Amino acid sequence: MTHDRDPRITLAPELARCAPSATPRCGRFSCARYLAPLPVGGSLADFNLRRTLGSPPCLAWISAQGASQTTAVAPPRRVHPPLDGSGG
Repeated sequence: MTHDRDPRITLAPELARCAPSATPRCGRFSCARYLAPLPVGGSLADFNLRRTLGSPPCLAWISAQGASQTTAVAPPRRVHPPLDGSGG
């Protein structure tokens, strides 16, 4: 089953994305592995495969809120003195 992935969620290309099975308590709608786009050549895994109803939440879960920081921060502007040595 496929779903719409959110291009605003950014994960490193080498991190596997998740396509969880129907096992409960997966946290898929807040997990960056589930929501991030699948890069070309990226891997897809079911991190929820061997979990049962009583097992703890998925250990591969990554916060989608933390991974959606896509706004680039501009570096600080540096002002240099003139090259002629006048100093001002």
